Parts: sequence; C-alpha cells; structure tokens
Amino acid sequence: GGESSGSGRITSHLKYTYNRKLFSYVVDGTFAYGLSNYAKDRRVEKSEDRCEISMTASHNSNNSLTFTSIASLKTQFTKGYTYPNDSIPISDFFAPAYLTLSAGYNYNYKNIISFYISPFAGRMTFVMNQDLADAGAFGVEAGYWNIIYGDSTWVKGKNILSELGINILIKYKQTINEDISIFSTLNLYNNYMDPNKS
Repeated sequence: GGESSGSGRITSHLKYTYNRKLFSYVVDGTFAYGLSNYAKDRRVEKSEDRCEISMTASHNSNNSLTFTSIASLKTQFTKGYTYPNDSIPISDFFAPAYLTLSAGYNYNYKNIISFYISPFAGRMTFVMNQDLADAGAFGVEAGYWNIIYGDSTWVKGKNILSELGINILIKYKQTINEDISIFSTLNLYNNYMDPNKS
C-alpha cells in the first residue's frame, strides 16, 4: 500500500571547545540537507534543511549554576515549498534567518540535563527574499501601496524584525552504552514587544 521512494541525507555536526581559567566557550554547528524521490509521479521533495551555528561562553566555576551568554544563528540552505506545490517558495536562504543574543544563567545537572534562562534576550529575524518580505512572511512588516492625492507608490516590505524577549533552552543527553545515546534540545522564545499580547 506504500509508494516506492528513495531518500538521502548529508549531516555534519561540528564542535569546538576552548577552556581558560576564568571562562570557556563552545562553538557548535549543525548542518543537514536531505532529499526524497518519489517514483510514482517522479517528484523530488526536500526532507531536511538545517544550517545552525551557536557560540556559548560561560564563566568557569565549580558550581552547577553559571553565568552564560549564547549567540545563535539559524537558517536553511535552499528554497522551501508547500508540497506538492513546488512553484511558489515559502522560505529561502536567510528567509528566514534567526539571530538570537542572550545572557543569563545555566544550571547543569550531572552533565545529563541543563536548563538555561535569559530574561532579556534580543532576537532578529531576517527575511532577505524580497517577495516573502513584501508578503509579510515570518512577522516582518509587509509591503503596501502608499496612496497620496491619488498617486500610489509601492513601499517595500521590511527585511528585518527586531524583538526583545525571554529565551529558555533545555538540553538533555543520556548515554545508554558505547553505541547508543539520546540527545534532545528544547528552545523557547517569547517576545515582550509583540503587539498581540494573546
């Protein structure tokens, strides 16, 4: 009852750690791209598209609670579509891209679970594809016709949305044996400046 298909994915995870007496920082990168090919109607769909880079700087101490700063950038490599419609893109490289800068406290429990909270975190959303920006995609201000004394002028949509809010990051890692480990990340962000308070 299924459909013949083939898929492939390329994934790369890079990590660099630098330790000093008073502080340490970690640069982390996750890059993934995948495609699926469906034989019945000869279509190709994107199954995964990730480009994520983060840098974490922490004050070194013997305590489980440390002052930590995080900078992260998330985007994708190629255009995204609402399949089966593959003619109108709904996303693109740097459309959107999310840059988050935050400082707060991180609690680490036995290197299994860590809980990070930053009550004042800045986030910028970039929509560099002008068609998507004009449509107001991903929360940026949409383009509009400015009509003055009967003359109309097209005002382009904004490419950047700036926000200030709270950032929460929870990481879980459990090693079962040499060959199996579980890793999960939950990242929550709430914008204080959203005009729609609900």
